[in-house]
Amino acid sequence: MPQPGVLITNSRPPMQHEIAKWGNQGFVVYYQPLLKIVNLPIEQLKKTPQALVVSSANGAASLQNSDWNRNIPVYGVGTATVAAAKASGFKNCSSPNSKPYPSAVNLVNWIKQNLQPNDGLIIHGSGEILRHNVAEMLKKYGFESLRVMLYKTQAISTFEPEIEQALKDGIIQKVELSSEQSLEIFVSLCKKSSINFQQIKALTPSNYLRNAALRYGLIAD
Repeated sequence: MPQPGVLITNSRPPMQHEIAKWGNQGFVVYYQPLLKIVNLPIEQLKKTPQALVVSSANGAASLQNSDWNRNIPVYGVGTATVAAAKASGFKNCSSPNSKPYPSAVNLVNWIKQNLQPNDGLIIHGSGEILRHNVAEMLKKYGFESLRVMLYKTQAISTFEPEIEQALKDGIIQKVELSSEQSLEIFVSLCKKSSINFQQIKALTPSNYLRNAALRYGLIAD
């Protein structure tokens, strides 16, 4: 009997500790990103902000291509975003408690607790597609805020042959999905390849995405 598998679909490959974690649970890790990240040109800042707000790890990673001052404080939606911002060279990075899930609402509340509207501009760095416009949310509380698009995404058109076969054979029993867009792509590709995805357990980073996976017919914790 083949060892059961878990499919990681994030743009970032799984790290060794993640692979070890799944291995300790008896799973083999398969990896294929469902979205290709295309970083956009990042212009020079015309005005130094009091803080950068970043709502995804992909956005924080794209900041490595900027010439922005690394001393500007970064407020990330969760710990993965903070880690990516630090890897991009930013020195002062923080996030709200992301348990049980990272949340844009928690992020806005965290900013309200730590920053003041009178202290200047806040830049919200995001992808082309987003569910919560943090810049607009902050304006409601008196903050001067500006959204800057840092990257866009492109959907893949097919599963890799090994992964498609493992899905068809029922070897892959779990799938990590990080966004509604990736969920839609996964379901679409499964339908295209006649894969019974309704027997696969979706692992998601938010309650919203968990409910979306259930609506599509996947199993969710």
